[in-house]
Amino acid sequence: MRFSLLTAVAALASSATAIPRVKLFKAFPTAGGVNYTWSVTNWEAGLTRSGGHYGFNVTGEAKTTGNQVPAFSAYCSGYEQPQDYTPCTLYGGRPGQEVAAKLLPANTTTDPGAHLAVSFEFPDVNEVNMWWNYTAYTTKPYNQVSAPPMNFTVIPSEIYGVA
Repeated sequence: MRFSLLTAVAALASSATAIPRVKLFKAFPTAGGVNYTWSVTNWEAGLTRSGGHYGFNVTGEAKTTGNQVPAFSAYCSGYEQPQDYTPCTLYGGRPGQEVAAKLLPANTTTDPGAHLAVSFEFPDVNEVNMWWNYTAYTTKPYNQVSAPPMNFTVIPSEIYGVA
């Protein structure tokens, strides 16, 4: 799974057997600088003694200005796993595209809510062997018992590129 690609590339870049042309860069969009959002629908999350669980749909329209981002649609579900992203079911899409999500650890006493990270990784359409990873973070209520499913938008706040 390529979500560990960034770690592997960073390790290769520092080793003697590194691939000659490896660039790893990171950009943080500034407020108002990126007009790109993803839609999350049917958000349901629950909390039990053993941890949290979630399920939702996420879609992103194609972004054709600046960094080009293809459209995607996926269903994500999983359990709180602080170490790993859980792959989502991607509907359609192009080869090499992946969507994954995870609940981040949180102290529900002092910081209530489900802390969600969603990542979309895809190959660059203009560069061979170039990959992008967009990640969005949000905190939403554990609503499975107390409220109907929620719909909201998220804005990717981390962008990684690997070439």
